[in-house]
Amino acid sequence: LVPSWAEVVGVLVRDGPSGEAAGSLIRLDLRKPTGWRWKRCQAGMYARLCVPEISNEWHDFTISSGGEDTVSFIIEAVGDFTTKLVLLAGKDAPRVGPGVSSKPPVHPFRICLDGPITAPFQACTSYPVVVAVGAGVGVTPLLSAMEWITSSIGATGANPNVVAPREAHFFWCTRNSADFRFAAPLLTRIAEGDELREVVKPHLHLTKLPPAATPEALLWNEAVRRWNETTRDSMDRSAWPSCWVAGCDLVIGLTDTVPGGVPIILGRPKLQREIRRVGKLSPDVDVHTFVCGNKELVASLKSICEVCSQRDDKQKYVVHQERFS
Repeated sequence: LVPSWAEVVGVLVRDGPSGEAAGSLIRLDLRKPTGWRWKRCQAGMYARLCVPEISNEWHDFTISSGGEDTVSFIIEAVGDFTTKLVLLAGKDAPRVGPGVSSKPPVHPFRICLDGPITAPFQACTSYPVVVAVGAGVGVTPLLSAMEWITSSIGATGANPNVVAPREAHFFWCTRNSADFRFAAPLLTRIAEGDELREVVKPHLHLTKLPPAATPEALLWNEAVRRWNETTRDSMDRSAWPSCWVAGCDLVIGLTDTVPGGVPIILGRPKLQREIRRVGKLSPDVDVHTFVCGNKELVASLKSICEVCSQRDDKQKYVVHQERFS
């Protein structure tokens, strides 16, 4: 199969610490190549990218979304190639913020694409109850799965062969709240759609908290901790994320049509408790957890699901891992 050339038609950047390229997050919108392979392109698949202006090496990245004419990637600058890609594409590009959208790069360039290739996260639509966990570079498969399930729900009325889970929880952990704006259009669709909200349940966690260096910061952190402990109990009565049930003053504003925005929880999720509660709400089926992250996160989830499975002989908690070599 011959790789295809694709023009970069949109760029959006979230700068790294102190405005540096390293640690940045960039969204690349490419014009979708022609041909039968790209007609079947779906969010959650991945493709191999080569940027000759940087090197002749190929790199694997998950497709975060795919429209009629474009295909998008969300890439974190964590190595030599990705940092150079941010420097190349992100120069004078728009930065994430309210009402900011991607724009063509100031210095046009093309990317060679090979794919699309089926990825493990796409299997999440095969199960009735799904939990997906993403952090760091693992957020792209998570967003792709959220996009695919959201699109599947919209297509079920027209195509009975399209299957979507009856409940899907997405735990997105990040140290920078600006990252959530990369998914603003998708989160807006979920927040505005009654049917979508019944199935797709985002749990947004901001894991980098302000240091308790002053009495005011110490009081704030303690208040947030107590609030989280109290409101999480509401998940015993509802399949909604706890902050959606009890209400929350910490939100990411999306559009004027979503007055409350989407709630954000401060701190890391207590995954064993959260996953166990998801299982209790659907005792008739197994719970399938999908993860793309570092080895510590994967090992933790495997241990959690093993413990949950041992507590209930009739319900299994299964882990599916996605990784690139």
